[in-house]
Amino acid sequence: MSREPRRLADADLDPSPDAALLRRIIHAHRNGRPDDEEMARLSACVQPFLTAERRPVARLPGWLAGALVSAIFVGGAGWGLSRTYERPASSGGAVVTVEDHAATAKPADSATNTVGAPEESGETPALSVRALPDAKGPSVGTVKRVAAATTDETSAPSDCDEVALVERAGKELRSGQAARALATTHQHETGCVGGVLVQERERIAIEALAMLGRTGEARARASSFATRFPSSPHLRRVRQVIEATPE
Repeated sequence: MSREPRRLADADLDPSPDAALLRRIIHAHRNGRPDDEEMARLSACVQPFLTAERRPVARLPGWLAGALVSAIFVGGAGWGLSRTYERPASSGGAVVTVEDHAATAKPADSATNTVGAPEESGETPALSVRALPDAKGPSVGTVKRVAAATTDETSAPSDCDEVALVERAGKELRSGQAARALATTHQHETGCVGGVLVQERERIAIEALAMLGRTGEARARASSFATRFPSSPHLRRVRQVIEATPE
C-alpha cells in the first residue's frame, strides 16, 4: 500500500535554523509574499553562494567609452548653441538665428564694396586705332633668310645610301676597277657629308690611288688618315698598301 510522501512543511524535523527558515519560506509562499525581515534573512543566507560564483563585470573598451562621451558632449554643445541663438517665442521677441545674423552683416559688406569699387558708366570707352602699339612684322628679306637657313639645315641628301656606296666601291676595287672605285668614294664624300663610314671610304680611296700609280696622292691621303684616325682598325691595311707602293 503506497503512502503519500511526507511534506517538508509538516515533517517533524530537528529544530535547525536552516530547516526552520525553509519551513517559514514555504508557509510564507502559501500565505503570500514574505515580509522584509524574511527577505533580508533569505538574502543573508544566499549571499555566500552569490559571492563564491561572482563573475567579473564586463567593462566597455576605452575607445568605445571615449566615443560615447564625445557624442554626449557634442550633442550637449549643439543643443546649448541652438538655445543661445534662438530666443523663446513666448517672450514676444523675434527669433534670432545665425542665418539672420549673416543676413544682417551682408549690407555692411556690400556698402564697403560699393565705396571701394570704381563707378561703372553705361558707355564703353572707345579706343583709337592710333593708340595701339606698333607691331612691326618681319620684313620680306628676313623671312627669306630664315627660310634659306632652314632649307640648308634640313636639306640633307635623301639619295645618300652610304652603305650601298661603300660596298659598291669595295666590289669595284676587288674587281680591279680602281678608277670606278675612286669615283664612287668621291661620290660618297660629296653626297654623304658627315657619314659614319668615312674610314672605310678613305681606305678604299688610298688603295685605288695606289693601284692607279698615283703614289704621291696615296701617300698624302694615308698620312692624313693616320693623323685623323690613329686608332682605326684600317690603319694597318693603309700602311701595308703604302709600304708596297714604289716611290
